[in-house]
Amino acid sequence: MRTGSFLVALLVASAVGGAQSAPKVGLPTLIDRHLQRSWEEAGVAAAEPASDAEFLRRLSLDVLGTIPTAEEALAFIHDARADKRARKIDQILARPEYAHHWAEVWEDILVGYDNQIRQQSKRALYTWLRDECFAQNLPYDQMAARLLTARGVNQESGEVNFLLRQGTKGGGAINIASKVSKTFLATQIQCAQCHDHPFDKYTQDDFYGMVAFFAQVSNRKVDAKDQKDQRIELFDNPKAETSYGEGKARKTAKPCWLDGTPADPSKSRREEFVRLLERPDNLQFARALVNRYWAHFFGRGIVHPIEDFSGRFKPSHPEMLDELSREFVSWGYDLKWLVWKIAGSRAYQLSSRMPPRKAPPEKLFAVAQTRPLTPEQMVSAMTRALNAEEAPVALSTPKAPDPKAVTPKVVDPKAVDPKTVDPKVAEMMKAANSKDQLLQQLRKYFGDEENIDIGTFNGTIQQALLLMNGGTVNQAIVGKSGRLGVILASKQSPGDRLDLMFLSALSRLPSSRERTAYLPHLTNTQKREPYEDVYWTLLNSSEFLFNH
Repeated sequence: MRTGSFLVALLVASAVGGAQSAPKVGLPTLIDRHLQRSWEEAGVAAAEPASDAEFLRRLSLDVLGTIPTAEEALAFIHDARADKRARKIDQILARPEYAHHWAEVWEDILVGYDNQIRQQSKRALYTWLRDECFAQNLPYDQMAARLLTARGVNQESGEVNFLLRQGTKGGGAINIASKVSKTFLATQIQCAQCHDHPFDKYTQDDFYGMVAFFAQVSNRKVDAKDQKDQRIELFDNPKAETSYGEGKARKTAKPCWLDGTPADPSKSRREEFVRLLERPDNLQFARALVNRYWAHFFGRGIVHPIEDFSGRFKPSHPEMLDELSREFVSWGYDLKWLVWKIAGSRAYQLSSRMPPRKAPPEKLFAVAQTRPLTPEQMVSAMTRALNAEEAPVALSTPKAPDPKAVTPKVVDPKAVDPKTVDPKVAEMMKAANSKDQLLQQLRKYFGDEENIDIGTFNGTIQQALLLMNGGTVNQAIVGKSGRLGVILASKQSPGDRLDLMFLSALSRLPSSRERTAYLPHLTNTQKREPYEDVYWTLLNSSEFLFNH
């Protein structure tokens, strides 16, 4: 399908694209007051506000895990109301895709991409996260409590699969305590397992005091006689203990918090852990979550790496992190409130467009970071751009495009030499012939379990382009029932068709230079192939493959 002398690959940096009018900036938020002060102290100038199209695409990817529809993008671009961004945040938070996306995000945080976990168990966890946590906007402290105190059967009680996965992964209670500490406290206590922590204040006694909270977590098959029965029950064995040390120095660990506070021996150990975790004077519980969400939206944490609050990594804005965490607690651990607070800030709505030589350090958050799409975002965005899931929009007269927009950089198709393809990429291309298979292959080869929550995707541009050459994309472009087929059947004007193709793939209208580059190939022809080439080019562009 991809033959001829036409444009084949469009490697458009995220700074490239049709610019839209800048929004009016409202009153500074808590976030913006702190960041503005840091910019002034560092003597740096922040980037200009992102265009409306850039903001909508970024918000949709971050909050919903997919790109906006062509109809939604066009309506938002033409919306003249001053508060349209605030309205859009409200609308997006109320959509069902919110619960789906954040269930996927947290499923990956809790159990990762590991294919060894049984699919039925993972599906139960996802369903619980979607339906009982994010669809209901369950407060974060309650969500954490249910995960940490869960009991029951894996296929029936989705929340048990977090501790069940950690307990059966190897290391039992040691692995559980280490994962729980990283997830809910952003603390790497496992470094103190064999000796006192080399970079933090924690001792080996502290480590095993945390392990003891989970020493009684046990599991068993529901029907041990049935080899096909995959049901596993998570329960507490009151006789189980953990010990450490060598020879005569070996001792039984007693549940004790990192600050030396012992657990109440008359209470359930895991319930005691939750009580100590969520007590009012332990702001670290909220800090860890706020920092994790900040990284999700900004590409790096206020403390970075996000799961290591040891003395090695200092927060870039400690006062802002503490104040935002205290507000999060005061709002009842409301996760939607936190998303709104971050997405509604001026800092989140800055452009990613800034000359490299003028770009300030990333830790100042003065310019938006360009982030590769996660495997889930990439598959969802491709599905929306390729499928005819909404009726073609009735195009109104578009606003005058920016004459200064950069002309797309065209790469010769021969520039990607098949002989240089990584063997694992070739294997992936053969296997990725359906949406589920494509997601599985992306996770298998390029997902990083340690970085999934901050949008780190380890595939290179070449690997992503090769992936897009698989059957999934090409078949959908050629098919008459796909998105491109519907556009061509409903619009006769090459200009209207080009607008819809850009809106469907890149969530914006083409610039004047892009119209000049593309329309000559689409005018005075009845052939479908030129349109297929243009759409394939847009879907293979870095502007599509990155969140900017």
